[in-house]
Amino acid sequence: MASNVHHPKIEDSFHDEGSAEEDQDKYQEDLVKKYGEQFAESDGFEYDYWPVTMNWLGLGQRIHLEEDARYAEQVKEALDFAIRKQNEKGANLEVDKILIATGFLPFLYYITFRAKNLTTEETREYQTRVVWDPFTRSDADANVELFRFRKDKKRQSFMTSSVSSNRGDSFFIAAHILL
Repeated sequence: MASNVHHPKIEDSFHDEGSAEEDQDKYQEDLVKKYGEQFAESDGFEYDYWPVTMNWLGLGQRIHLEEDARYAEQVKEALDFAIRKQNEKGANLEVDKILIATGFLPFLYYITFRAKNLTTEETREYQTRVVWDPFTRSDADANVELFRFRKDKKRQSFMTSSVSSNRGDSFFIAAHILL
């Protein structure tokens, strides 16, 4: 299963290993708040890992692509679907590398990746939010909710953006309710 690991950048800024147990609730509250801030700032695509003890329903889990073959395969399938849909619109993209993947398992995937435009020969980084059913593996059960150039804090370039009302929305909404 996709797992999250200790990440000093986020976790140690809130918690001293010598702290009393009564501080645990405040620590978890602060950690979820920090997660929420990073989630909102990046539109769900990029945030620090956090401890397994905080692995609550409705919160995204980083998928370790090199270590977790089963979920890595699901990410690749979801991204293949998104690329097919963009290429149907004339994008002519070919994936070079998946950089970051987060899952609201089992159906919603946030994927940051690098791809080459085969027409212009230009390589850029992109982000996509895809609803993908790993059980049916059917395009009929899938949807690309967002597809854009990787968000830059100085400049935002969006290729396409669409939202649909299918089962992926419930996972996305669950994350925001907890925050």
